Amino acid sequence: MGLNLRSTRILVGLLCILASGLIANSDQPFDDNLNQYEHLYDDLIHLEPDFHKSAYVQDFTFQRDVARFTLVEGNLYLCKPVMNRVVAAVFIGSGQFHFTPPIEAERKQLYRVYETESLDREFNFLLIIFADSTLLEFQRNLTFINVRAISQVIPKVRKQLKYALKYMGKPKGKEFNAAIMKTFLDVESNGYFYAHFSRKKSRPIFFVINPYEAEEIRLLRRPKNDRSYSTEIVCQFHKKRDYQSGLDLSYESKETMVVSDYNIDAHITKDFEFSASVQIKITALRDHQNWIYFNLFHDLDVDSIFLGDGQEAEFFRGKENPYVWIQCNPALMKDQTYNIKIDYHGELFEVKDDWVFIKAPVFWYPLTNNRNKSMFDLTFHTPADFDFICVGEKVFSETKEKVTTTRWIFKKPIRNASFNIGKFNKYRVNNEGIPSVTVFMAKSYSRFLKGNIMHVTRAEELVGFDIANSIGFFQQMFGRSPMDAFYATEIPGYHGMAFPGLIHLSWATFQSMDTRGYQEIFRAHEVAHQWWGIGVDFRTYHDQWLSEGFAEYSGLWYMQLVLEDNEKFFRILKEWRDQIIYNRKYLFGSGQEAGPIWLGYRTSSTTTRGDYDLIIYKKGAWVLHMLRNMLIDLETMNEDRFLNLIKDFYTTYRDKQASTYDFQKIVEKHFGMDMEWFFKQWIYGTDIPTYEFAYKSEKTKEGKYIVTCKVKQLDVPDDFRMIVPLHIEFSQGQFVKLKIFVQGSLSEITLPLLPSKPKKIIFNDL
Repeated sequence: MGLNLRSTRILVGLLCILASGLIANSDQPFDDNLNQYEHLYDDLIHLEPDFHKSAYVQDFTFQRDVARFTLVEGNLYLCKPVMNRVVAAVFIGSGQFHFTPPIEAERKQLYRVYETESLDREFNFLLIIFADSTLLEFQRNLTFINVRAISQVIPKVRKQLKYALKYMGKPKGKEFNAAIMKTFLDVESNGYFYAHFSRKKSRPIFFVINPYEAEEIRLLRRPKNDRSYSTEIVCQFHKKRDYQSGLDLSYESKETMVVSDYNIDAHITKDFEFSASVQIKITALRDHQNWIYFNLFHDLDVDSIFLGDGQEAEFFRGKENPYVWIQCNPALMKDQTYNIKIDYHGELFEVKDDWVFIKAPVFWYPLTNNRNKSMFDLTFHTPADFDFICVGEKVFSETKEKVTTTRWIFKKPIRNASFNIGKFNKYRVNNEGIPSVTVFMAKSYSRFLKGNIMHVTRAEELVGFDIANSIGFFQQMFGRSPMDAFYATEIPGYHGMAFPGLIHLSWATFQSMDTRGYQEIFRAHEVAHQWWGIGVDFRTYHDQWLSEGFAEYSGLWYMQLVLEDNEKFFRILKEWRDQIIYNRKYLFGSGQEAGPIWLGYRTSSTTTRGDYDLIIYKKGAWVLHMLRNMLIDLETMNEDRFLNLIKDFYTTYRDKQASTYDFQKIVEKHFGMDMEWFFKQWIYGTDIPTYEFAYKSEKTKEGKYIVTCKVKQLDVPDDFRMIVPLHIEFSQGQFVKLKIFVQGSLSEITLPLLPSKPKKIIFNDL
């Protein structure tokens, strides 16, 4: 019988690997009781230098994208095979690392962390793991010989290698770097490259090329004062050549599969034991995938997995390992659709009194690493004496033998699904013109009413008022609500979360006596996510401010309206502004500067804690406020131009993903001018100007006044510019408002002729 096409490809691939010297005999014993994942994990976690394959190296340089490694002098040891494949090497000696990001934003980020835009580091230890041309490059340029290693060298190398591997995996759950596992399980030569390097008594640095990431290149570091073996990103970007291609890189997808459908049947017992059976329909986006994996909350155990043909699949799920690895036999092929059935159970809830805390409101079902949308068909069997609320439309409900069965369906794809369960007081709001609103407030507060917290009378009505009114306000400002029904549920936590048609609200917002406006902002923020984040989704983490910053300003805007209190509105804006400006500025010195909005979640690190909320939420909200001020008609205070801009953005990108560039194009359309300068300054940059303002007025022969203004613009580049509103007051309470354009370190501006002498000019009004 002749070989089929797939067999031929595998044979050719193996011959190529053999020819390049990638396959070798392994010294590791083969255990038939372990599956392929476990064999690979054992090979990786017990990675050993092969002292019989050693090369003396002097002044040898190799380049990986924008990173350059120079092995000045020392010994390079190939490592023993991993699943019969040489994929790693260790260098001991003197070396140098050079790294320069290809884009300005990442060079500035490097400067914030290391105070240099080009990083140069010496090292005396280097571990590299590779699925690229590294081995061939070493074999072509270096001579590997079988020598007897110096006895003192062997334990030193092994000790350093063992230490380096602690950053790659966690033995307790047999968890290892997912990209490396995926690469080697699929027998890929996909360009993956990982480097861990350090010098004596210094924290290690990591350089990675990960082909599964949209932004493949990463520079990472070990966090300061961190006792665990964790890493955090310093820089992340596309390959250097991609920036020279002129392509819109935000569209680039590196996903291996997408999930089109979830059909979940879940049971919650009276003792709050959780179990579920989920049928998942996936489409493969790459060929020859031997293994795939899903994220699942680590306290959930997998019982069995079946493939579409009814065959029970080999899988691996380690304790406290966030991944479920599934072997696909035969391998998945591109553009083909497959069905997978996963049965699992575990401790999903913490229960005290009638309070139910869902430990994983998102990862309670298997998820991929991408942000694609899927169809959901959800059936739950729950204790009849507890209320249950879920995303979607409830199409079936039946109670038998103290168990209530409900079925919930979403008519269009959504990104994630969640639910809540507990004993609630229900309050329904049916205002004309908006979706029906139901508020679920927990009946028991005994666990949380401590200290000076007082019970708020009819709190569910107060919350329901804000939910319903904010929906009505946002429909008027942005467009029709994307949902026909809306549920707001109380949770025993201090945060809020938004899902399609469902929000989780902290117990504190039901019990707070706050009069500053923050509870109105909090409630409306979560409601606003139905428009920003769900209605209009953000494309990448760089664009996440289009969700959180928009929702934060929407909440503030709603507070201004519902409380009819401009003073609170501007006071909160001032608080946010001061937090942004004086962030990590101390009496003696300052800490690391905050990054730009463009960094997304990366604004937060061990040295910039709290910056995600400060920059993405609050500075993102300020960007919208500045645009609003620049578009307002100062004569009539009419805001139609800004409202039309926001509505246009929502309408254009509803049910789609939008990027910051997409929003910029909408802004330019409504400003009627190029706005790249604005986005460069406020989204991609971190500079904030300090202004010094002065003016003089001169009376003309006709009795009018010429006013000349001088504006110093400090702490920013010379090309920084801004549209700034002025409020000009005259005697007898008269005033006029206008805008001036400030650019450069010093601007001299002559205002239009004024009818009388100004009593006062307020610079940067509103």
